[in-house]
Amino acid sequence: GKVIGGSSSINGMVYVRGHARDFDAWETLGAKGWSARDVAPYFDRLETAHGGERGVRGTTGPVHVTRGSMTNPLFKAFIDAGTEAGFPATPDYNGSNQEGFGPLERTVWQGRRWSAADAYLKPALKRENVQLIRGLARRVVIEGRRATGVEIARGGKVEIIAARREVIIAASAINSPKLLLLSGIGPADDLKAHHFDLKSLLKTICLSATYQRTSTANPTSRLDTRYFSHYLPRRLPAEELADALAQVTQVPDRYQGQPEGARAIEVADAEIPSVMLDTFGRPSRILSGESERTCEPALGQALALLNSREVQDKLTSGGGIIAQLIKAKKTNSEILDTLFLVALARYPKPAERLALEAQLNSAKNRDEALQDALWALLNSPEFLFNH
Repeated sequence: GKVIGGSSSINGMVYVRGHARDFDAWETLGAKGWSARDVAPYFDRLETAHGGERGVRGTTGPVHVTRGSMTNPLFKAFIDAGTEAGFPATPDYNGSNQEGFGPLERTVWQGRRWSAADAYLKPALKRENVQLIRGLARRVVIEGRRATGVEIARGGKVEIIAARREVIIAASAINSPKLLLLSGIGPADDLKAHHFDLKSLLKTICLSATYQRTSTANPTSRLDTRYFSHYLPRRLPAEELADALAQVTQVPDRYQGQPEGARAIEVADAEIPSVMLDTFGRPSRILSGESERTCEPALGQALALLNSREVQDKLTSGGGIIAQLIKAKKTNSEILDTLFLVALARYPKPAERLALEAQLNSAKNRDEALQDALWALLNSPEFLFNH
C-alpha cells in the first residue's frame, strides 16, 4: 500500500496471527528465530486484544484487536452450522486453538480502522525528535562503509536527509533490495557494468534465488505450498491472462465504459461483462481480499483457449500480429522467432523450429498455419503458467 500505514491502511482489517505450525515450518526451512515460540512474545507485545483467550493474548500493545457485536442471529447460526457439519468451534482462533468456527477479529477500534500508522506512527509523531517527511527515496547515502542518510525527491527537488545513528529500510520485498542496489550495495560487477540501470536492477532481482527456485522439492519442503522453498506452477489469474493474450496477439480487448486500450487488470468493476474474465475466475469483489478468486483449472477454461470466439478472433484479426508479420513480408523463420519471443520470451528450440517450419512449408494456407502455430503457443503450459 503506497500510503501512510502501508497495506494496513487499505486491507480488509481481518486480524490473524498465523498458525503455530506455519512459523515452525519457517524455522525448519532455515529461518532461525521464526518459530512459533520465538514470535509469540512479539504478538503479545503488539496487541491489545479486546476479548480472546486470557493468558495467551496481549493486553497492553498499541494494536487494538476487537470483535464485532455479533447481534445479528446469522452470526450464531453460521457457527452452529459449522459445528453441526462436524467442524470444531473455537472461541479464539488467535489463541491456543486456531482451528474451528468462531468470531472474527479485526484491527478496528471504536468503529474505525486501526492501522499501523494509528498504532505506532501517530503516537510517535507527538515526540519532539520524530518527523514525518513525504517523498520518494532514491538511494541510501553511503560514506565509506557507513550509511549516513537518505536521498529523496520531493517538490521537484532532490535533497539528502542526514542520519546521526542508522538508516532502516522497510520498503517491501521488492523495493528494499532495489533501494540497496540503487545505493551501490549488491553485486559490484553488475552495478558497475550497467551504471545502476533500472532494467538491469530488476533483472538482478528476478534472477535471484527467491525467483529462481527449482521445481524439484526435497524431503523437508515436499509439502510446502506457501513459503517459496521451491517453484510452484500457478496459472495466470484471469486479468493477467486476458492482458497477456491481448499483448501477444496485439489485438486489444474492449471493455464496456472503459477507454480504448484499457487493460483487464485496470477494470475494477466486476459487473463489466467479459466472457474471458468470468471463465477464468475473476473475483466478484464482494469481499475486500482475494479469497473469492480461483485459479483452479476447469473444463470451460480449456475449451475457451481451444476454440472460443474471443481467441479465434484475435488470431485471425486483420490487425493482429500474424497479419502484421505477413504484410511485412517476414520469412517463416523470422515469424517463428517473433511469435516465440512475444509469447514465451525465448527463441524456438532447434527441434521446435524444425517441426514448425516443416509444418509451415507444407501447408496449403500459410495464414492458417501461422495462426495454428500461435494458437499452440497460447495453449502451452509455458505460456499459461508463471515461469
